[in-house]
Amino acid sequence: MTAATVARLVAILSLTLPILLVLPIAVEAACTDPPAEAQAPVAELVARTATIVLATAEKAEERFHITNVGQNGKLVGRTEIRYSFAAAEMLKGKSEPGFTLEISAVDPVAAEQSAADFDHHREPGWQEKGGRVGAVASDCEVSPRFDVGERYLIFLDKPWHVLGFERVAVDDDEWLGEVRRRIAEGGH
Repeated sequence: MTAATVARLVAILSLTLPILLVLPIAVEAACTDPPAEAQAPVAELVARTATIVLATAEKAEERFHITNVGQNGKLVGRTEIRYSFAAAEMLKGKSEPGFTLEISAVDPVAAEQSAADFDHHREPGWQEKGGRVGAVASDCEVSPRFDVGERYLIFLDKPWHVLGFERVAVDDDEWLGEVRRRIAEGGH
């Protein structure tokens, strides 16, 4: 083996070894068994949700919540984002004209996915992709992100669903239309 070959192997190992050491931790932290209610069929989602609202995100405040003090004296906690909304239309149930949601900031959704509306929900297969949220976070919770100034169709009641926080950019959005039809047909 030449000195150049040994140098290349050392360079490759120095780049890949840190990744290999972190990989088991990432896999261990992933949600391997997402709750069924987070991915239930649409009919079940609409039927079980008492409050469905079309609302605009008005404010986002990030907060660190202390949950414990570690043995080393360091504070232990989690970051949450408190979103404030203005209800534009109540589709089902009742809500205050202004309401807030506190969302755990465990796994930030990619900006391009968070802003997606799948061609106003006309793109084939958008529901199978898990909508804008995509999947549950590593803690097995649904953790959507919202952009201030954007409008969303929000299913307020827990258990939350991956399709329960879709961005609605236009009034003739297909998802908004489907939910309205299902509510008009008795909530299914």
